[in-house]
Amino acid sequence: MRRRQDIDLLAWRMRVSAVAAECGQSAPNVAWRWNTRYNRHRDELGIPRWDRALRRGSEQARRSVIAHELGHRLSGYRKEDRVHAQWGRPTVRVTAGLVSLIIIGLTVATAMTGTLSAVLLEAVSVVVGLAVIGSVLMYPLIGELHEAEFAADDYAAEHTGAAGTIESLTQLRSRAEPMLALVPFFNTHPTTTARIQRQQARAHRCSPPG
Repeated sequence: MRRRQDIDLLAWRMRVSAVAAECGQSAPNVAWRWNTRYNRHRDELGIPRWDRALRRGSEQARRSVIAHELGHRLSGYRKEDRVHAQWGRPTVRVTAGLVSLIIIGLTVATAMTGTLSAVLLEAVSVVVGLAVIGSVLMYPLIGELHEAEFAADDYAAEHTGAAGTIESLTQLRSRAEPMLALVPFFNTHPTTTARIQRQQARAHRCSPPG
């Protein structure tokens, strides 16, 4: 089993090196990670070992995923740093802390005096409440975070083809769209439907008239 994993990782390293060369970039490090993501601090491209959609996709779709992450690398946009900076603002921390204390206090009070169903309902309310709070406090970053993802999609389409980019996004939609719908106010990524429509429109504009 270990031997098979090493062979798979070697294949991904060769694939990443080839795509990076076509994009005019040096090849980053490649390692097994829980999701496909470029880590700027390590100059590392993470590949999810058990991602069946990625494995079932065409070679063009895999190359598009790599090019998307290389687009983030080239842009120099530091998504994590921007999110951390937003949470580091004193007003954001104080607001989040006060609201969290209120919600936790209500939960404890319910647990001490209410029935099991009331406690469960309050627990659900806490999760939803914290999600909404986080969404509202992070709302100012939505525009630039989404633009960074759109730009990386455009970069991938330009270097590996629109068809592969659309295919990879279509595979992602069935997994990501339900999660995006849970917190509609804030998400670091735009909906995959919007991303697919953007690439379809770009491909249509670039196609020669028939």
